[in-house]
Amino acid sequence: IQKAMDIIGFSREEVTSILQVVAIILKLGDVELKGQFQANGMSSSYIVDSKGVKDLCELIGLRQIDFEQALCSRTVEARNEKVTTTLDSTQSYYARDALAKNVYDRLFNWIIGRINESIQITKSQEKKVMGVLDIYGFEITEENVFEQFIINYCNEKLQQVFILMTLKEEQRRSEE
Repeated sequence: IQKAMDIIGFSREEVTSILQVVAIILKLGDVELKGQFQANGMSSSYIVDSKGVKDLCELIGLRQIDFEQALCSRTVEARNEKVTTTLDSTQSYYARDALAKNVYDRLFNWIIGRINESIQITKSQEKKVMGVLDIYGFEITEENVFEQFIINYCNEKLQQVFILMTLKEEQRRSEE
């Protein structure tokens, strides 16, 4: 991976940052949450493994208490009043997964943008295009796990980029 990223033009710092973000995404998937009931009968959740979360929070640069609060509660502000409610374990898992997907989406889009910058050609250079297109969609399995979601998401993004490039090239040719 390092050699490929060197060829594309990623700096060592960028590669390190990418790998740290990937580690954060993977560690987010390991965060285990449990449900419980508070004294008032409301359901809430908590993080089971504090050591794994400690490592994750060190990577993120966030205090562990703030991270747990972000996953296990929701704060709504209206008219200068803040109301914090607890989330049950299902809602907390949803928040965890949404965070992981959002971080992955931002990383993926940044990498694509960075690659596009590095392979950008000037008008005097000859244009070479390499296209990769996966026409298959979601596999039919009992359950699509997060890893399969990531693979399918990458494939869909690649397909969108390929179609956009093809359409732009065809439009450019028809205008000539």
